Amino acid sequence: MAPSAARPPRSAAVAWCLFDWANSAFPTIVLTFVFATYITTAVAENPIQGTARWGDMLAISSLLIVALSPLFGARSDATGRRKPWIAGLGLVMAGATASLWWVTPEPSSLLLALALVCVANVAFECLCALYNASLPQVAAPDRIGLVSGLGWGLGYAGGLVSLVLVLFVLIQPVP
Repeated sequence: MAPSAARPPRSAAVAWCLFDWANSAFPTIVLTFVFATYITTAVAENPIQGTARWGDMLAISSLLIVALSPLFGARSDATGRRKPWIAGLGLVMAGATASLWWVTPEPSSLLLALALVCVANVAFECLCALYNASLPQVAAPDRIGLVSGLGWGLGYAGGLVSLVLVLFVLIQPVP
């Protein structure tokens, strides 16, 4: 960074880190612990079939992420605006995740569950690519490692907090 160039405000780095805190609930709750278990064991016909279909869905979503992330990145780079893309993808992710409400514990809901998680995962990973690309705009070159590490750590903390909340608010009260 040139000596005359303005350093990004500290508030931009704080906001960037807090975004990591906030978005970590999705992979923790949906992809790893709560919904993954619910879909593979309660929605699917049996855990073996559920685990196989879950793996298929993750493979399909990964291929879509590989195909779409560069397109979103190129488009946001061409316009110079990442935040509208992050917001739009966040709305898609939130909408698909909220729609999991309609997934009932019966095999007829499996396709709906997998489709919703696939859409949410693609949106989440594409928005994360754009979010990560914004790091040089929120942190001076000599602070990128620090800000990235703080965001990463806050992300893990946010995931753990969300998991504890789900445990005590939603899971344990159910007999």
